[in-house]
Amino acid sequence: MNAPISIIRLSALALACAASLSAQANPSNADYAKVVLYGDVTIAQDSTASWGIWEQLEPPAAGVQAPLIALRTSGDLYRPLGQLDPVPPVNPPVVVEGLCASGALCGFGTLGDRSAMQSAEASPQAVREPQPAPLNAFVMRPEALPADSDSASWLPARMRLQLQMLSGGTAGLTDISPLNLDGNTHYHDEVIGEVGEEMRLTTRMGDTRRNYGVNGTADPFTGDLGRYVIGNSDPSNVYQTFSGVWGVTTTAAGMDTLRQGQVTATYYGRSTDDGKSSAGTPVMRVNFGTSSFTASFNGGADGSTYLERTATGTQVRGQVGFNVDAGVIRGSNFESTRLSATDGTVSGRVVGAFFGPGAAVAAGATDIIKTKVATEAAPGYTNARHVNTFLLVKDGGLSEVKR
Repeated sequence: MNAPISIIRLSALALACAASLSAQANPSNADYAKVVLYGDVTIAQDSTASWGIWEQLEPPAAGVQAPLIALRTSGDLYRPLGQLDPVPPVNPPVVVEGLCASGALCGFGTLGDRSAMQSAEASPQAVREPQPAPLNAFVMRPEALPADSDSASWLPARMRLQLQMLSGGTAGLTDISPLNLDGNTHYHDEVIGEVGEEMRLTTRMGDTRRNYGVNGTADPFTGDLGRYVIGNSDPSNVYQTFSGVWGVTTTAAGMDTLRQGQVTATYYGRSTDDGKSSAGTPVMRVNFGTSSFTASFNGGADGSTYLERTATGTQVRGQVGFNVDAGVIRGSNFESTRLSATDGTVSGRVVGAFFGPGAAVAAGATDIIKTKVATEAAPGYTNARHVNTFLLVKDGGLSEVKR
């Protein structure tokens, strides 16, 4: 009878073990939550389909990073440039460094101040014999005015004329309007009450083409201007003569082409201090790519010169020599104050502009003070002023100029 009881007890134990093994083979989520894998992570928190606790990263030691700039979520990121919002154009200044605008009428010249000469003669301390007129260099800015007819050349049919002295001096007439074209001469003649005002500016049209074979849209001019009281010869009346070069400067696009092409050029020509007498032969070497230039007037030393005593000091005229050691190009203009001479010392200013297509012509003015060292062959001078204008043409076909 004992044997059956033992068999029944063994069978119950076997069933309990089987139930335990079955429970271990199919654990529940509650079972998974009780078993720790690592740290504080249980089996229930671990998964092959998600990051678990790693979905929330620990903040960096430097603090929470600012969010990145988000791209636009609307619109076509690849729309053509024509649909972009236009950038307002930047208009260049009309006048660069107080000289000439690109692609515009402009000029440079010298002016003999007769009023200063007459005032000196009227002074009790003045020498009674006639004195030469002191010369001043100027920038000339013509402004074309509406006219009934068009001009057949670059000369405007009607214009207003403004002069600005390079050295800060004053001219008796600095703003004349209107000037009407008659042939190659612009004229202004007006009487208001007892005061008269007159001016003539004659352009030697085509002179640059005839002499140098280039179309520089720039030619020499001469003129005179005056303001007076009718019937009165008082020295306070203003009378001035002037001369120089004017024309249409090279356009901004033309200057950009030369600069981007790294163009270099040599300019040859002549200078004058009164529109008649030669002041020598300048040579100018230009590197448009670096916007720089150098120049030599009469090889850097004086040739044939003479001194004049004027109401404002001593001026030296003729073939005055000096060098431009370094100059800069801005827009269509060029300028330098870095000057020297092989026979003395010099200070002052050389300014100018390029004219015509391809900068065919370089023209400008000089206003310098020079001291020349005396030698056995020639006397020297101290602090003499020299003013001139020059017209130079670019490179080849200029055998006459190079002589």
